[in-house]
Amino acid sequence: MFNDAGSERNSYDNEQKRLAKISHYEIVATAAESSFDQITFLVKDLFDVENAFIAFKLTDGVFFKSWFGTESIKKVITDLLLKDFSTDQYLESDLVVSAIQSPEGYLLGYVGCFLKHHVKPGSKQLEMLRRLSAIITDKLEERMAVRKLLRITDDRLHVLIHDLKNPMTTIGLQSELLSKLPGADEKVKLIAGKLHSQSKQIVSDLNHILSSAKRENANFKPQKISFDLIELLNETLKNLSEKAALKKQVFLFEPGVPISIIGDPEKLFEVFHQLIDNAIKFSAPEKEIRLSLTAGINQVTVQIHDQGTELSEEGLEKLFFKFADVGSVPTNHENTPKLGLQIVKLLVDMHKGKVWAERAGGQSGTILYVQLPLK
Repeated sequence: MFNDAGSERNSYDNEQKRLAKISHYEIVATAAESSFDQITFLVKDLFDVENAFIAFKLTDGVFFKSWFGTESIKKVITDLLLKDFSTDQYLESDLVVSAIQSPEGYLLGYVGCFLKHHVKPGSKQLEMLRRLSAIITDKLEERMAVRKLLRITDDRLHVLIHDLKNPMTTIGLQSELLSKLPGADEKVKLIAGKLHSQSKQIVSDLNHILSSAKRENANFKPQKISFDLIELLNETLKNLSEKAALKKQVFLFEPGVPISIIGDPEKLFEVFHQLIDNAIKFSAPEKEIRLSLTAGINQVTVQIHDQGTELSEEGLEKLFFKFADVGSVPTNHENTPKLGLQIVKLLVDMHKGKVWAERAGGQSGTILYVQLPLK
């Protein structure tokens, strides 16, 4: 009885993680996109059929991101996809699919088609369908990386605009006072009036930008709350543990006492998630990924040591540039949108911190450093 309950609990937890991953990609209920439709066209040509699809499996329904075919066949396919079956399976109902899986292995949905005349697909066709499903996963990863980068860049710009408002408001008030000082001649009043008018217009423009930002995102400013950095790092490692397990990698982290810092835990979770995810991708299977901390009076430094290919000095310098070729590739040829570390740098900058990388010296791999103020 206990084992059955535990099994049911694990099944429920995995389903929640699967649904959370689909939600993370922000793909459900979105409009058609050419890049997904192009893949569906390839499936149609590959199997020489009139229908093909890319679908994401939800709790009690299916969202078709791309669809070509009749509504009657769509209803049949929907009912079949809601059933549980293994990946890349040819069914008697003439449905052939390949699972779309997240990098952690969660089932997101399927790409496939409805065959005609009960023609069994060939092995090369099935292999090509598997490759197309992998391309869809890469597309989802790249799509989210671009969205994150755009949002964070916008957030950073809005914070700078917000900070610029205060001195501009002060200039406006002081120029108005200057024009009213006893003994001020007409030239001084003219210059003060222009300063007041222009600063007032700049503040108005800045307020308009900030108002638009709030309509798009109610909270573009980083939070400033106290939280335990150790707890956040442990949560990050737990979140990535399944991905590391696929490569039989081990996390080594002995945190010690809690370390309280003030910042935005959601944004800093993204920082460490990106860095540790990168360490997983660039470290070989069965290797260790080590984390350590050094706390000072006013700041804390987190070190993440991977066991990937040692980067050149030029590679280290370009590591946090977007789309930079640093001369290293993931050990299992995982997808790398090459925007993750640019996102990391922007988020660390927002926290008035520093991020950099160094060679591991006599050891293999690279050490990434994140230095953050405690307050």
